[in-house]
This record gives sequence, structure tokens and C-alpha cells, in this order.
Amino acid sequence: MWRANGDGREAVPVGASASARVNLTSDGKQVVFLSLDSGVQSAWIMSLDGGKPRQLTNVYTFQPVPSPDGKSLAFVSVDEKRQSLISICAISDCSSTRNLPVPRRPLAMQWTPDGRGLAYSLGSNIWVQKLDRTAPHQLTHFPEDDHRIEDFAWSPDGKRLAFSRSRTTWDLVLFRGLKLD
Repeated sequence: MWRANGDGREAVPVGASASARVNLTSDGKQVVFLSLDSGVQSAWIMSLDGGKPRQLTNVYTFQPVPSPDGKSLAFVSVDEKRQSLISICAISDCSSTRNLPVPRRPLAMQWTPDGRGLAYSLGSNIWVQKLDRTAPHQLTHFPEDDHRIEDFAWSPDGKRLAFSRSRTTWDLVLFRGLKLD
């Protein structure tokens, strides 16, 4: 990973081998990322000033995102029955974890702007799960078709939502009678 000024100048390596997206903590001083360095895809954290990265989770982890207040980490994991879970722990040591079941593994996840819930994409729509464990509610209302929401983000004021939808098409073509030289 590298750190640079907003204009791209003064790029310096901060170390660590990261996979997938990296997320800054709310104070902008640390970065949370996925790494395979421990032998399992897990969440790690390190200072942007460099230094030694610290492993936060020891289970197979997806989508680690620090909370807006910088105190918690949410991530997607899978339990022993292969049930997808949204897990929440203290970002300091991740020793105590709360788990919220979800029907399948979300493609993307973000904290709600107020920090009282998590928004996640399942297929064609974004759902919100409040931390009080009330039933999740659907935020977007697209038809459940072959489109899916790959990623999304809140505007800085928390009033708008940007997202990307995609559709994968598959074609199988059979060629007969071709002569290859």
C-alpha cells in the first residue's frame, strides 16, 4: 500500500500486502484492509504513518468497514453452518463479536451515515440492518433481476447514495466446420 497527497505527489509506501479495497478510519490516521498474510483472508489495521500492521479478525473475512465514530469494525463472515453473518466488534482488539445473520453474502457494505446501522447490497437492492436487531428494511426498490449492486457510497452529508449496478451476460457459441491453420 502507498500513501500520497491529494494531487498524487509525495507517494510513500506504508507497507503491508493488501487485497481488495482499503478503508480509512474516520480520523484518517489508520487504514483497514484485507490480507492473506496469516493464511486466511482476514481484516488488518495499520497506521498511515507506517509501522507494523495488526490483525483484527482471525476468521475468513469480507468487506471490513470501520464505523463513522472509529470505535467499531463491521465485516462479513461465515459461521460453521456456512450461514453469512454481518459481524461487529471493537476496532481496538475485535475480541467480542456481535453477529447478525443475512440471507447470503453481501457484495458491498457500508455503515449508515448516523452509525446506527449497516447498509448492504444483496442482488439488485440495498438493505439496511439497524444495530438494535430490528428486521432489515429495503432501501432501494429495483426489480429482482439479473442486475446487481456491486458497490455504493453515501454523500458526505449522508443525504444521497451513489451506487453501481451491473449485469453479467453469458453467451455460449458453438462453431462447427472451422479450419484452423
